[in-house]
Amino acid sequence: MPITEATIRNVRYYPELLPDTRIATVAAGSELSPPIVDLRRFSPKFVHLVNISISRVDATLRLRSEGLRQEISALVLPDQSPAPWEVIGTELLEFTLYSSTGVSNVPVSYGLWVYEPTVAHKIKHGKPLTSDERKIASDFGIQQSVEKGVLPLPLSYVIEREYQVIEEISRGIVTDIGTDESILDVVVSRPNEVLVLTEIAAYPGTVANNIRIRIDRDTDSNYLELNTFAMSLDRSIKCFIPALHEFRFKAIANSLVSGFAARFTVRRCVLTNILKARFRLAGPTEIPGDTWNKVWGGVL
Repeated sequence: MPITEATIRNVRYYPELLPDTRIATVAAGSELSPPIVDLRRFSPKFVHLVNISISRVDATLRLRSEGLRQEISALVLPDQSPAPWEVIGTELLEFTLYSSTGVSNVPVSYGLWVYEPTVAHKIKHGKPLTSDERKIASDFGIQQSVEKGVLPLPLSYVIEREYQVIEEISRGIVTDIGTDESILDVVVSRPNEVLVLTEIAAYPGTVANNIRIRIDRDTDSNYLELNTFAMSLDRSIKCFIPALHEFRFKAIANSLVSGFAARFTVRRCVLTNILKARFRLAGPTEIPGDTWNKVWGGVL
């Protein structure tokens, strides 16, 4: 089940890093259909394509956003290791494969950082501001900071600064699965806490097994579905998915798989006022001081 515009609309705990996996078969002289990523109606959110991993096969990766068209051969990439790229889309984002010779059952994985842009992001990318956003920009000198190059803040810095970690633990499951959906594990938050799913690893199985891991987040049933053929127990797929209440991990396959193994890493963090503002759980008048305006201005 690929990530679609509907998935992007369900992103609400910014920023989120959504992982996805595909098994790609491309006919000779053709592009993969449907594309791996084909997102066109996700404004005003921004989407960053990252962590592309693919087997070293005779295929060309084709990447496109509103400001970029790029092609690169999979033969020159690290074999099944994430490529150090970041493609940013604000209106359009595409990722597909082309092969002149044809390829079959190629495991592909990638991630999408999704977030609602702050005032600083909008200024950097030339997006219009509302009257309230113009006031925030004026109050904190955001235009000058963007021009100087100190804003917007990198996502990695935002996460490190805003998430006060209580603990981060991997949970391992070994069980039999089959054609009926099985619940692998459930993780429930404690009071004044936010959960964050940061890594997933799983036994790949075979193409015929068609093992899928399904992730429920709070009230979002089947928020994500990953085909494990593009996964491994030896290397985790990175993600960053917050939840306020719970994660439910499930699995299903086309046939009986004995001893299926999976690993999920979940971080527990304090639900601070900054995160309440970032997640829009509270408005400007419900959080002390100018925290809300600084968060959405992009200066905090």
